Amino acid sequence: MDFDRIENRRFEKNIRFFKSSAIITFVLAVIKVIAFPEVLEEKGKTGDFFLLLLPIALYMNYRRTAKNWGGQYIEWTKDNISFKTRNHSSTIIEIRKISKIDIEFDVIKIYTSKKQFKISIEDYTNYEDRIRIKDNFESLRKELFSMDENPT
Repeated sequence: MDFDRIENRRFEKNIRFFKSSAIITFVLAVIKVIAFPEVLEEKGKTGDFFLLLLPIALYMNYRRTAKNWGGQYIEWTKDNISFKTRNHSSTIIEIRKISKIDIEFDVIKIYTSKKQFKISIEDYTNYEDRIRIKDNFESLRKELFSMDENPT
C-alpha cells in the first residue's frame, strides 16, 4: 500500500467556538460587574451572575478533552500503520504482524498475535474520510489475506 494519511481536526475546530463563547461571556461579566456592582452583594443576583460564567467552565472542560482527543490521524505506509485516536496515543503497527482486520461501521479492529487494536472512526465526521479509511483497510486486508486464500 502506498502512503496515505487522514487527519481529524474536529476537536481543534470546535474549541475555537468554545473559546469565542468564553471570551464574550467574560467580557459581558466584567461589564455587568462594572455597571451593576451590587450583583456580587445580593444572593439571588450573585447566583444569576455565576450562571452567566457557565460558558467559561464549559470551555475549560472541553479544552482538556480536546487536548487529549485532538490531533487524531491514521497513516498507512508501505510497512506500517500508525494512528492516534481517543483510545490510543500514537501507535505503530507493523503490517507484517497483522493477523486479521475487521471493518465495522464505526470501528476498525486490527489483530496481531499479541494484541487487538480498536480504531474508532466515529470522530471522522467527513463522509469522504470515513469511506477512504474503510477503503484503505479493505485494500490492505485484500493485499494481506488474498495470498492465504489462493495458495500457489
